[in-house]
Amino acid sequence: MMMKKNCKVSGRYYSWAAAIDSVALAKDSKEPLDCGYGKRCGLDRAVQGICPDGWHLPSIYEWGLLRVAMGPADVAGEPLKALTGWNKAGTNNNNGTDLYGFAALPTGRRISATSWEKVGSDVYYWSGTEQDADYGRYFNINNIYTNAYTSQNYKYYGQSVRCVKGDPSTAPVRPSN
Repeated sequence: MMMKKNCKVSGRYYSWAAAIDSVALAKDSKEPLDCGYGKRCGLDRAVQGICPDGWHLPSIYEWGLLRVAMGPADVAGEPLKALTGWNKAGTNNNNGTDLYGFAALPTGRRISATSWEKVGSDVYYWSGTEQDADYGRYFNINNIYTNAYTSQNYKYYGQSVRCVKGDPSTAPVRPSN
């Protein structure tokens, strides 16, 4: 395993189903959900997921709030990125300023059992928000233009997670229209 040696530094890669702890959601006695790749469960909220008690996997709305708080999308990643570890893009040093102790590392993502991409240049953090049966939503920081944005990708991709302190039931919810 190519990336196993980096586990202590950059953590593990999780599918979306693993990040949201789809097994626990399916066993919920009050509101069971059948989530995972190829299944639409309608999840659009913060969930505890694989996070420890008292923490939760943020919704895409929460990731969006963080991005907005950091400023315009084309520079919002810089204050969240670690001081070292990011690949250069052209002649630019693309390490961050880590103004808030977030220290994002460019872990890339696993796209198959033996293939990774964007290691050194991007980090992808899952959210608890589903796009559709095949795609989950994520937050990305990259080393080009210090971008930070939200998007979606295959639920079976292996990506990083960041947990937020607090019960998921008290997490900010997208205002209704």
